[in-house]
Amino acid sequence: MTTAPQWKLRRLAPRAIRVHERRAAGIPALMAFGSTLVPIAKEFMDSYDGVQRYSAEWRKQMREGRSAIATLTTEMRSWLPRLGVDIPQFDRSTFADSDVPDDIMEDAQRLLETVEEHQELAADESNQLEPLPYAEQLQASLAPLFEAAAKEWREADASDSDYQQALAKVRGLARDFERELVAFRATLSTAFDRSDADYQKLRTARAATPDPEDDANAPQPTEIQAAAE
Repeated sequence: MTTAPQWKLRRLAPRAIRVHERRAAGIPALMAFGSTLVPIAKEFMDSYDGVQRYSAEWRKQMREGRSAIATLTTEMRSWLPRLGVDIPQFDRSTFADSDVPDDIMEDAQRLLETVEEHQELAADESNQLEPLPYAEQLQASLAPLFEAAAKEWREADASDSDYQQALAKVRGLARDFERELVAFRATLSTAFDRSDADYQKLRTARAATPDPEDDANAPQPTEIQAAAE
């Protein structure tokens, strides 16, 4: 687990690469970080930036998925009072009683099946059941919303899975980079001293302070949004 916020590590990563390129020559202990610190810093930067770019698409997919589920829930609940009157032993409290999308879709499918089953039983006069005169209307209003919600939530779930995996990769790389950065900074302070300007700019506390060598045109790193909203 990292001790520094990821956005600070993202700002320190290019600085560490530049300091290594400028100061490692002729100092074997610093040069050794060329095969560890530098590639890890670059991979962390790429991964972090990739997650930042993908987060907008992830938010869009989750928003659309939740909206479709909410629409389905509202429509389903609007039919429950009527069905509670017309279908014997119909327990309306067992439908749309959860905020979990998978549960909502399961309830919607079960409701459609319950109505279909009632219609089939009512077709047999021996059951003494009245068919639902609005069954086709219910089917026409609820079934398309169920299909749309299933599609949108599948896409949202897939997007969330991708986002979770990307976040896990960033966390691992951040941990690896911070370990390398701490070691590099310690080696730098030994080769020079703690008052050295390059040592100072690599301190976590200095990450929020602009450095003259920072790319002024680069987008400023911000904290990555967690998958669990």
